Amino acid sequence: MKIISTSEMRRVETLAIQQGLSAAEMMGNAAAGIARIVVREISQISGEVLILGLAGKGNNGGDCLLTLEMLAKLGYQAAGLTFGRENPNDTSHGQAQSGGVERIEATPGTIDGWFSQHTDEKIIFVDGLLGTGFSGKLSVAASQVLKRIRENLANCATMVVAVDCPSGINCDSGEVSEETLRADITVCLAACKAGLLKEPALAFTGQLELVEIGLDAVMQDWLAALDDVITPRVIANLIPYRSPFSHKGSFGKVLVAGGCQKYAGALSLCLQAALRVGVGLVTGACSEQVMNRLTAALPDVTWQPLAGNTAGQLNQQAARSLLDQAGTYSAMAIGPGLGVSEDTNGFMKQFITSCASETGIPLVFDADGLKCLAEIPEWCRHLSREVVLTPHPGEMALLTGLPIREIQADRIEICRKFANLWQKVVVLKGSGTVVSTPDGKVWVSPVATSALAHAGSGDVLTGIIAGYLAQGLSAREAAVLGVGLHAKCAQVAVNEPGCEDSVLASDLVRCIPAAIAQLREIKSR
Repeated sequence: MKIISTSEMRRVETLAIQQGLSAAEMMGNAAAGIARIVVREISQISGEVLILGLAGKGNNGGDCLLTLEMLAKLGYQAAGLTFGRENPNDTSHGQAQSGGVERIEATPGTIDGWFSQHTDEKIIFVDGLLGTGFSGKLSVAASQVLKRIRENLANCATMVVAVDCPSGINCDSGEVSEETLRADITVCLAACKAGLLKEPALAFTGQLELVEIGLDAVMQDWLAALDDVITPRVIANLIPYRSPFSHKGSFGKVLVAGGCQKYAGALSLCLQAALRVGVGLVTGACSEQVMNRLTAALPDVTWQPLAGNTAGQLNQQAARSLLDQAGTYSAMAIGPGLGVSEDTNGFMKQFITSCASETGIPLVFDADGLKCLAEIPEWCRHLSREVVLTPHPGEMALLTGLPIREIQADRIEICRKFANLWQKVVVLKGSGTVVSTPDGKVWVSPVATSALAHAGSGDVLTGIIAGYLAQGLSAREAAVLGVGLHAKCAQVAVNEPGCEDSVLASDLVRCIPAAIAQLREIKSR
């Protein structure tokens, strides 16, 4: 699934029409794809299901009406609320009605009346009121319609399927109108509109699904330059093959440097995550104080004791010892639980200034490792391209000197800019995590969940990325797979307590096997 702006989408559709693909054909392809998704969802619901659509005056409304017509012809009971479709040249009304769709003019009264007749039914609601060209404020009439629908949907078992975007979202900026309905599924037509992956829109899109509308047949290369969504299929295809004739040396060795007395748990989570993604050998490099606290709880980890201060933080002498060992490992992670002090700053400076000449192994920097990195002038010159940086917005602010609000206002372009400037792979964490490579390519996660808003979640991500670097994936592949798998773990973990509130970072580690198993199943299809 690719990412596109609304203006670029309009340009592509115009070019496609010039190449012989008609607007009617695009609409037919869109409606057929939406109908397939609705039928799939109905098959998973027990009992009778009614389909109610809301069709506005634009193309999304036409897609909605044609979808309802297709579903009615398949034998499903479908009704269409129409809003602003009084154009006498619009034949969609007649087609839908002749196909068996009950047509209702959308007003607060007719909406209440329809729902009052169907109080006990299960409903799939197809939102086609507004399209991707919407910006500004909703009209009073449209606002009243959406508000009344939302109130009625709250009282019945329902699923909301949005056509291309939930109505009321600005598909470039990500702004959301107050009345916008939260979708369970947003069916992206041809590509995902960029604003859907931004805050606050991302919280309203639900699961993103792609439907082709026929552009590939007349414009084969139109997708090439676009950024990517991190979908389950993308990450499933990146999971490395494991031969039954392998041994522990087949899956690499990871060394994780970090930890201190105050943040020993961060190191522990990172080490466990690296183990769970299949690394053959994982070693914790930390002070003896930290090692003595963790060894009993982590019998699967080997240890490299390093010099540290009284707080268990690594120092400059530890960096020299670490460099002596680095060449025997396939990948390293630096930073989880490291702490920030004069000693850890000295450790980081000593390590990276010697790193280019003494080791060329892939590296992941996270957490306090990034804070220490930010204190070193021209730090990026000392490191190879096979480096992944995983900052959250606060750490990105330290590395770039930009205010957090500026970073958050344009996450994709900020991530792209500095990945190119630093010539490193950058993972900008947060809702809609962004991955960018030095050549300017971008991947965006479509997941926004408070299940990841707990201390230690980032340490788990670092361990996952380091684990896949050790198994031979490139920095780009490991970062994209790491972000996708991390989000998948959160989704799996939410099912156990039944709410996002109670998902801990340790739950993410525990859910790695189930998440990988689900992705391998996708890969096998």
